Amino acid sequence: MVTAGEHPSAQTLSGCASEQLHLSGRIQAHGALIAANLQDRRITYASANTVELIGAPPEQLFDAPLTSVFSPDELRRLEQAFEQSGYRPSSPDLYGVRLAAVDGKVDVILHQVAGQLVVEVERSRGDDQTNLVPVLYASQAISEATSVPEVEAAVASTVRALTGFDRAMVYRFHDDEHGEIVAEDRLPGLVRYLGHHFPANDIPPQARHIYIRKASRYIPDVDDGDVAVIASPRMAGMGLDLSHAALRSVSPFHLEFMRNMNTAASVSFSMASAGRLTRLVSCTSEKPRWLSRSVRRSCELLVLQAKLQVSAAEQISKLNDAALRESVRTRLRTAMQAAPAIADGLTSGSADLLTLCQADGAVACADGQYRSIGAAPTEDAVRGLAAEIRAARPPNSPWACDRLPHKTAESIGAAGCLFVALAGFDDFVIWFRRDRLQHLRWLGDPHAESTGLLNPRKSFDTWLERVTGSSVPWTDADVQAAQLLAYDVESAQLSRAQARLAHLGLHDSLTGLPNRHHLSNVMATMLAGASSTDPVAAIFIDLDRFKEVNDRYGHEAGDCVLREAARRIAEVTRAGADVVFRAGAQIPPAVRLGGDEFFVLLPGADAAGAALVAERVRQSLLEPITISPDLQLTISASIGIALAAEPEELHQLLSRADAAMYEDKRREKPVGSH
Repeated sequence: MVTAGEHPSAQTLSGCASEQLHLSGRIQAHGALIAANLQDRRITYASANTVELIGAPPEQLFDAPLTSVFSPDELRRLEQAFEQSGYRPSSPDLYGVRLAAVDGKVDVILHQVAGQLVVEVERSRGDDQTNLVPVLYASQAISEATSVPEVEAAVASTVRALTGFDRAMVYRFHDDEHGEIVAEDRLPGLVRYLGHHFPANDIPPQARHIYIRKASRYIPDVDDGDVAVIASPRMAGMGLDLSHAALRSVSPFHLEFMRNMNTAASVSFSMASAGRLTRLVSCTSEKPRWLSRSVRRSCELLVLQAKLQVSAAEQISKLNDAALRESVRTRLRTAMQAAPAIADGLTSGSADLLTLCQADGAVACADGQYRSIGAAPTEDAVRGLAAEIRAARPPNSPWACDRLPHKTAESIGAAGCLFVALAGFDDFVIWFRRDRLQHLRWLGDPHAESTGLLNPRKSFDTWLERVTGSSVPWTDADVQAAQLLAYDVESAQLSRAQARLAHLGLHDSLTGLPNRHHLSNVMATMLAGASSTDPVAAIFIDLDRFKEVNDRYGHEAGDCVLREAARRIAEVTRAGADVVFRAGAQIPPAVRLGGDEFFVLLPGADAAGAALVAERVRQSLLEPITISPDLQLTISASIGIALAAEPEELHQLLSRADAAMYEDKRREKPVGSH
């Protein structure tokens, strides 16, 4: 038993980090505890102070039924409350319960653990049990808060008002488990702690674990001491798990911490989410402070309300952020479709790539194209960093770091990066964030007292720390956005590949002109939509004596002639469209049928218009074609024209224009060279 005035030694405190708080075997002395077997309801454990609060010593209670402590009516109340709770580990409290052997009333707290019904007893302080008006006002104040900081401030002020403690603070825990005081309400004249940070080991892991499982922790008097929980002979050698016990004794480490902080009483209420302690509402007093169980329960409900409001606000913020990122991704997808290269679409014309992950700079390397935007390092530095990341990380998962090694950070001019690999070999997108300078205010030097023993801090004076070498941390949303963008890039690459395949199926690879398959599709479309008032002309073009070009000058020269001839035919056709075609006509591009044969459809053109275009084509082809600095060729063409006055004549256009071309070819036109 630790009595008033005793202080734990450093040797005792050295084991704090591994202390099994839930198996301390002791409770705070302001209450008493008994436990009974769930099956037979006979008492198996009792605290050493049951005489004062229950009216009988432990040895007299052991193996006795619960009716020896509670009257039948009161026991029936306990059983009903336990049953209504669904036999969960923690059940509703009962206030103003009468005991069989002592006068007065007590408040009873029930829970079950490991086959035991645990009954905790505190003296009733019932003058404020039924006064719900302050609780309702407090709940309304919290509900009117519209942002997370407002909720945190509201819960601090309302909980302090209900408890009457000197100070109420809201701790928010960072990813590294260190805490920050984000809201505070205090008596005038007290030192302000708002905005200060404290190290993670101020709340050891096992204490955090209990906070996650239990909503509150109350210490009315730091010097009140504790008493042992004694096991009955039938439970000899078996400790009672006190994880859910409101009266669980206080660690000597924490008692010394409270004394160092000039705190005589404290009460804390936890907010946990997804198995992690996220916030803690902590109230302190410089003098002992007694709170009824009903007030503590009311505060638990207020903190639960605040937790739900914070969760809702954070969820709304996440949804808004997700909607913003989705709109950015939509713009990036559109840009990738429109740009000549995917990397151009990601980086040209806007800062969307930076906005997507809230970065200062970014680099996109896709299909061998390297592009950067914003405050990005040099290409050599980026490629070196990308190679290091690829070598050390799984290939298909993004990698984020907000504290790069000093040498790396110095070479690239950034403290953090987010990397995602793309489908192509050596393709990636990487975002960069600058070094973030922070000035943190700590409650005492967080690096002091490194003696090898885990001692409570003695100093709570403000200690300023200048922190560099890290960027703003990357969030899960940043990493997810990077992964989704990688999918978008892969989809864009696939679409481009499919478009290229489709283009190759309908276009000539040498000249880039549509091929015979494309012509068939165009003719079918025209036939389906043709009317008797839609005349169509066609020109069939065959380069004269083209075989001699290949034979005399080689196939490279022949290919050069074909490419230039195709360019001129397409150009002349487009240039003459506004002269010979009817207004609004859709002009199909010139087609390479194969070899040295080309074909042009002229919707809406009559014979005179078709002849005009044909002559322009002929004259254009007669212009010398430069093969090399030492060689120019002049080549002529045989051209046939056909007309379709009726829709049913469309399918004959090609053969009729071909026949007309052969008539023109009877006139020999030699190939000339210069």
